[in-house]
Amino acid sequence: MPFYFDIDENNHFISIKYDSSTTYQDRVRLLDLLISEGEKFSHNNIFIDVSDAARLTTEEQEHYGELLSKKNHLFKRNKVAIFHPQNNPNPLIPTIAYVTGFNDICEFQHKNDAINWLEGKIK
Repeated sequence: MPFYFDIDENNHFISIKYDSSTTYQDRVRLLDLLISEGEKFSHNNIFIDVSDAARLTTEEQEHYGELLSKKNHLFKRNKVAIFHPQNNPNPLIPTIAYVTGFNDICEFQHKNDAINWLEGKIK
């Protein structure tokens, strides 16, 4: 599987880690899975580790960012934290998602900051 997916019951968030083989289509399939499972995941925040993620094309990044924004209302997420200790390999995704209406998406270079933000400990 080109990504790791786990539900952290204690902290009430979904943890996802993309690896270097994760494609655009894999991301779309994961998004569809989260939506199709609706109620099961409907109120969990999401932590995404993209530190090992493959770089997508500019067009794929733009499209996926728009897709996240358009579908956000279908799965009622509270927040999405994107973690990358160095540079985000796909910086357009969160930027496009935010600009097109997905306001609860944020990038972090420190994992603890991302988790604290998901838990509402920092703004």
